[in-house]
Amino acid sequence: YPKCNETLSTDPDVCNGRGSCDAPDSCNCNNSIGTFCEIPICYSIPANESDVCSSKGNCTAPDICVCYDTSKWNGDQCQYPICFGKLSNDSEVCSSRGNCSQPDQCICDTGYGGEECQYPICFDKLANETNVCSGNGECIEPNKCNCNQTHYGQQCEHLCPIPMITSSRYTVDGTKIRITFNIQMDIQNVSCSDLFVDSDKLGSNAICEFSSPTELMITVDKKIPSGDSLTFYSNVLKDSICGLTIESQSIIILPPIEAQQPP
Repeated sequence: YPKCNETLSTDPDVCNGRGSCDAPDSCNCNNSIGTFCEIPICYSIPANESDVCSSKGNCTAPDICVCYDTSKWNGDQCQYPICFGKLSNDSEVCSSRGNCSQPDQCICDTGYGGEECQYPICFDKLANETNVCSGNGECIEPNKCNCNQTHYGQQCEHLCPIPMITSSRYTVDGTKIRITFNIQMDIQNVSCSDLFVDSDKLGSNAICEFSSPTELMITVDKKIPSGDSLTFYSNVLKDSICGLTIESQSIIILPPIEAQQPP
């Protein structure tokens, strides 16, 4: 039997256990190189090459990489950086909103920020900043603010107006009562009995409907005197901007402006 590097060809450790000794000091290597197959090959790269195991580990046996720091790099070839405990090929790495390019370094998708891309950005401010959404709401998606109950606008920059009744008068022909509001209301199909505590004053066949977002028109079935009142139920009508409701209140029905005498 021939010997290779003083080891008999029949010894399982001949040629470093990675080849056959076919002639004295002549090894036929498997997935390794060197006179005596002493250099393993990992994924087609010899262990003595600088870029073996993605330059992040040692090739200790054929296709076996031992990464230098498994808290930073992992994978069969040590090819995957780790960001905050997740491999870069994990679908949840960087909060599923970016790429892990280096250990604990996320490159975030447009619209997200933070070390782990965990924060959406609204109008150039991270969701965890105190003044995001003008300090009046929550940034829930890129450039999408969820405003609190008192503000509205793309950036929650506007204070919600309080819905108010600005006028309640008869029309000139005296068949209708026109009620106007300071802001646009959420137009609903409601009956007079839904709106008014004392709707019986208007007659059983009275019709209440919005002629525009700022005007409620009542077609009366029974005329009530000018100067008499109607009382709204609370929390039935709401505005279309912030959803604030008209509180229970009594309104005085005035004659039409045309019918008033000049001073």
